Amino acid sequence: MRCRFRLAVAVCVVVAATLTACGADYGSVSFVDSQHGWVTGWDEATSRTVVSGTVDGGATWAQVGSREARAHIVGWALFSTTSRGVWCVDVDQLLFTTNGGALWEVASVSGMKGGYFSAGAFASADVGWAAGVHGADQAGAGGSIVKTTDGGATWLVQKRIAGREDSGGFLDVACPTESRCYALKRGARGGVWATGDGGVTWTRHKLPGKAAQPVYEAIDFPTELIGWAVGSSGKIAKTTDGGVTWVAEVSGVRGRLHGLCFTSIDRGFAVGKSGVILSTKDGGSTWVRQASGTTVTLNAIDFVSDDEGWAVGEAGWAPDQEGTLLHTTDGGETWK
Repeated sequence: MRCRFRLAVAVCVVVAATLTACGADYGSVSFVDSQHGWVTGWDEATSRTVVSGTVDGGATWAQVGSREARAHIVGWALFSTTSRGVWCVDVDQLLFTTNGGALWEVASVSGMKGGYFSAGAFASADVGWAAGVHGADQAGAGGSIVKTTDGGATWLVQKRIAGREDSGGFLDVACPTESRCYALKRGARGGVWATGDGGVTWTRHKLPGKAAQPVYEAIDFPTELIGWAVGSSGKIAKTTDGGVTWVAEVSGVRGRLHGLCFTSIDRGFAVGKSGVILSTKDGGSTWVRQASGTTVTLNAIDFVSDDEGWAVGEAGWAPDQEGTLLHTTDGGETWK
């Protein structure tokens, strides 16, 4: 199950069976089952962005990719199967693998220049979308959505929104089926852009609040029509009609929420500032804060079932402390 994470910079890497002490953050986490997972990070010793994987449920980790990133972009790694995955490693660049990360090749991406991909999502082993910012080095950056139908080897632009000053780009993507996908955009023409025909047409739907402000950061859709969005000041919103209308929910927290993951229409989790982990068992009617055991910002979360999940985030305050990697096997009642 691929759930939500955010683009991060300068984060460290998980290697061997322990965490490397490099005083930075972990950016993304992606598990396809209870045994196989990947984490992205930044290796300060080599000044390279790195992805590391586990094949034994996190007991041991090994580096499966290392690349220079011009802007120190950690990016994100996303797998659709135990062998097939993509890695956003640098500006204008996606890599793909067909062997679990043993070999990474440069994907063919059309229509992105001077930008980066903020997030991606797979609906199946072959079909997926990625979205982000184009013209990121210039004022008036716009947003682009690209699609793959071959597991990440080639990507074609489906939607491109011209930029205006402070217009921002796309922050997140969720695609519950091969025909239906949702992309979260900030700034001008912001909101949730939705397609129900595989990306042939896209329609914008407004979220609660001012669209011109970076209020929401992550979305997740466990079904074709039911989904959630989270963001600043503890904001959570829910839709049951494919994003056409949204209803605000009470999170009980005031800090920014960065990551989101729903395993079903009832069971979901969100992570964010100050070590916040929220859980719902009733489709968002009530949210309960779980004891994460940390006060650092958590960037991303992924669950492989209602019980087992992973969350990653920033380093602690001690010198040379590594980033935060949390694991639960009881639905978040306890995190280790």
